Amino acid sequence: MALRGYLFWGLLVLLMINSWGHDSVATRVSSSYNRTSFPADFVFGTASSAYQEDVQLMKFMGMDAFRFSISWARILPRGKLSGGVNKEGVAFYNNLINELISNGLKPFITLFHWDLPQALEDEYGGFLSPRIVTDFVDFAEFCYKEFGDRVKHWITLNEPWTFAFLGYDLGSLAPGRCSAWRNNDCPAGDSATEPYIVGHHMLLCHGVAAKVYKEKYLVRPQ
Repeated sequence: MALRGYLFWGLLVLLMINSWGHDSVATRVSSSYNRTSFPADFVFGTASSAYQEDVQLMKFMGMDAFRFSISWARILPRGKLSGGVNKEGVAFYNNLINELISNGLKPFITLFHWDLPQALEDEYGGFLSPRIVTDFVDFAEFCYKEFGDRVKHWITLNEPWTFAFLGYDLGSLAPGRCSAWRNNDCPAGDSATEPYIVGHHMLLCHGVAAKVYKEKYLVRPQ
């Protein structure tokens, strides 16, 4: 019973894009990959735009927490602050957060759930480049500033090992890279090295983003 105050009964959802073409949403790597890997009318990682109904259902079920992912490409269509901010995307997440809190649910936010903006993949290979660290931390800090007055629970990266292994070793997850000896369907990649490079850069992203939060945004109990 001593742990009661630290337990949450919640729901985890991959909440990224409602539907193609809304909010001027930019393409992310997983959408490009999935469009050619699934039927034409299949949309991966969707969440209902009628979030008020979803929140009411969670409240009815007695939940007190909701973990969801923020789409990097929905906030920063070009992947970088210099490329501009999608205000409609920011408004959607603000509305969702406010709706959760007003109904007694604590928001838990995941900053990266495998939806890298396509622009960064095209520019420098995404997580294969150390340049990803700066862009990820910029995105993370934007979210801290925009949502941090209400959100106190943050997850930097969802299952980084799985992302590196499936995306760069087996080639079964976006961006679908691997060696030919691993999977003949992969257009490019090196299963012997790339998963480790990606994993290293993901750890750097986590480390720097967590450091920024602790030093600038974490409110410690007095």
